[in-house]
Amino acid sequence: MLLVIISLLLIILAPVLQIALSVLRIKGRIRLPLIAIMTLSIIAGIGFSTAATYISGETHNRISPACFTPETAVFLGGILLISITSPVTFILSYIIYLIKTKNDRKLQPPVIG
Repeated sequence: MLLVIISLLLIILAPVLQIALSVLRIKGRIRLPLIAIMTLSIIAGIGFSTAATYISGETHNRISPACFTPETAVFLGGILLISITSPVTFILSYIIYLIKTKNDRKLQPPVIG
């Protein structure tokens, strides 16, 4: 049961990583561009989905080594999750970043030469 929970947490980890890095980018704590954060999240999502599939397969093979359908569902579910959440998170983060930088420019006093 613990391995099943770990495999599900691995699938959720890539979108959470993207949200955390996007927040850090919006606050200006890191210099990584948002598109690079999205690319990193997609690559991590594929890797984490593969790892979750392997963990789920090891658990399933101990119980009954008959079919690989649940592991395929875990893999495709992870890929589907990252393919939907990654662009949506990117778009929302980019809009928030543009609004924040626009507001930061308004607050600066004019430079008088």
